Amino acid sequence: MDQRDAQLLIEQCELEVRAGRADLVARRLASLNRAKLPRRMILPLANICRRASLIRTGLRLLAPIVRPETQTEPATAAENAEYAFLMMKNGSLSEALRLLNSIDERALAEATLYTGFCHMFRWEYDRAVIYLEKYLASGPAEYQSLIGKVNLISALIALGRYEEANSIIFKVLQTCSEKNYSRLAGNCLELRSQIHLSRENFDLCREDLEAARVRLGAERSSDQLLIMKWLAFVESVQTGTLDAIDKFREEARARRHWESLRECDFFSLKVRFDQSVFDRLHHGTIFEAYRRRLESVWNTKPSASSYLVGGGQILDLRSGSIGKDFVLKPGSKIHRAIDVLTRDFYRPLPIGTLFAEIFPNEYFDPFSSTNRVHQLLWRVRDWLSESQFRAQLKEEDGLFRLVSETGFGFRVDREELIHDRMHAHWSALRARFAGQGRFKSVEAQELLNISSTTFRKLVKWATDQGRLAKTGESRATWYEIKSAA
Repeated sequence: MDQRDAQLLIEQCELEVRAGRADLVARRLASLNRAKLPRRMILPLANICRRASLIRTGLRLLAPIVRPETQTEPATAAENAEYAFLMMKNGSLSEALRLLNSIDERALAEATLYTGFCHMFRWEYDRAVIYLEKYLASGPAEYQSLIGKVNLISALIALGRYEEANSIIFKVLQTCSEKNYSRLAGNCLELRSQIHLSRENFDLCREDLEAARVRLGAERSSDQLLIMKWLAFVESVQTGTLDAIDKFREEARARRHWESLRECDFFSLKVRFDQSVFDRLHHGTIFEAYRRRLESVWNTKPSASSYLVGGGQILDLRSGSIGKDFVLKPGSKIHRAIDVLTRDFYRPLPIGTLFAEIFPNEYFDPFSSTNRVHQLLWRVRDWLSESQFRAQLKEEDGLFRLVSETGFGFRVDREELIHDRMHAHWSALRARFAGQGRFKSVEAQELLNISSTTFRKLVKWATDQGRLAKTGESRATWYEIKSAA
């Protein structure tokens, strides 16, 4: 493909993206031979892929430049930034941030904008504000500046900095009115309604939401779903009942808008605090910043350090055990996969997130990593079919989660996964006997369901590390967990 043909392809795809016809873009790019593309055409095509939600195609276009197998001309700041943005969309947030942090912001201001987006996705709004303000200070073009400001407004509202947010909203709405930027105006009005709701100005909240609905159009879009969400929340907060939230929850579930499901539980707590809902929300959210937010808003913590999902036979996800039996090899890939697949109670996880958690020290390779994750998921399915534990590995639009069947459940624990049996045995021993005084070997063996030989190995391992105290000899031997263990 010569440069003229490539330019024509880009122009056709650009028109189709703007018309909302991502299906036509996918068809055009399906048989594209990347090796024949001029390099200068790869970046704009990757950008089109991101906007058309063709994330894997965009990654495959840029990967040979950003992660080359052989020595080649280094990737530009723009190529690295676009690849990082695609990685964020892929669910590979940590890798995206590492790549963005390697870019000199003086060479490409958009790198700071994309970094802000990554932190917002992780609910790290305090950090997002820093990067968004830095991006705006670089003097981007008008429309790009408005996009940055709308995201800054969102972050400020999440932090409760309402006056700052209102000041920016006023200026953005003025510009949007002059330039007829209807969607951005609708976004601003939807954001301002959140400020009214927090201040219990219910009439003003509804007024802004109705005005936003008009500007965003009648199309059944994610923007309109947000309007439905806030209308449901304001009704529930005002009436003190959960009926509107529960009704919206069904719509969000049908539309597979996972974060709205999480926010339904969050706002139900504002209507009527329920410790069990708080515990589920806290334990069922993978983002630490969100969990800190929960603790700050309600000035409380979960009632226990772990959480039970389901009932009956319980698989302890940290140790890989059911009761005394280690049904999973601690620290194995299958153990890690099952743990990751059950961490978020609201949002199934994309391939990129699964890969990052299971293979934490590797780059995501768009040509091979997806297959590696799928092969591991097949091993998980095989384990489930052969084990005594019953659960279903479900896939929805390329997102994955593990759901236990009736009579089975998981114990979710935020502590680090146990990576070998020695640590698993020690964890169970400490949980039972720490602070309880001395115990005999027979008690430990019965608790752990291990032989005397295995117990002696555990004793040596624990005493060598200063975790276990041993007194007496032979049958008069006693053991005690050291306080610092």
